[in-house]
Amino acid sequence: MRRVMYRLLLRFHPAIFRNRFGAEMLEIFENEGEPLRLILDALFSLSRQWTLRPEFRRECSPAVASYDNIPSFHLIEPDRLGVPALVEGGLIALAVLFGLVTVLGQEVRHPRFLIGSYYPRPHLFAADRSSLAGSGLDTIVSIRPKPEDPLRRIAAQYFKRIRVLAVLDRDQDLIITPSEIRAAPGALWRLDMNHDRKLSAEECGFRMAGASSPQAVEQAKSAFMRENPVLAALDSNHDGEISAAEVENSPATLKKLDRNGDGSLEAWELLPHAR
Repeated sequence: MRRVMYRLLLRFHPAIFRNRFGAEMLEIFENEGEPLRLILDALFSLSRQWTLRPEFRRECSPAVASYDNIPSFHLIEPDRLGVPALVEGGLIALAVLFGLVTVLGQEVRHPRFLIGSYYPRPHLFAADRSSLAGSGLDTIVSIRPKPEDPLRRIAAQYFKRIRVLAVLDRDQDLIITPSEIRAAPGALWRLDMNHDRKLSAEECGFRMAGASSPQAVEQAKSAFMRENPVLAALDSNHDGEISAAEVENSPATLKKLDRNGDGSLEAWELLPHAR
């Protein structure tokens, strides 16, 4: 069948081309071990001779008995290829290609194994559904829990000690969210136990055990307000207490502690070592 197809392709070539090269091409096809490649090559040659080689479409003149006698300069001509020739060559190439695909599709009988086919075919493997019966799981995959961040335990104790952080962190997730920052003035006013419109060091969480001189107490208060980042930021004038104006301006002040610019204040941004 492939030999018939190849001879048919040669038959569609221009007569001049066929008279010169037909016998040689057929001999090569007979001796070639890959006929399919030669069929594709002949199909490409057919399109080329009809579209790009106008010299092969002219009839031989009586003075030219054999194409071998045509001088080499006769093969290069300045003639332009007409539209009818292009259309004719394209239609012939499409028709031959369609026929080639049809014939090769009928000859190829290689099995094609499909998975999940709804329609049984002779070349498909039959599936035994009983072999697909479910069985109990006999493997347990365990995943180690993610180790707890040691900083979180320290931050939890720190948030409890610094009362300002305790009231700001309403959901107690150790993160001051943007909404909690916006609500900071209302949260801070809850610490004003004596209603003097300011927050002292004691109201912010300062505690000092044992008896000490008034001077030592004042020094400890000053260190407490200065060494804790959130208190040092809120006490902008560093007088040891948070005034009413500083409470009202607390949202803008707290945003200055946001080092990574994500809008929230995390524990590492609020602990003393973060300064």
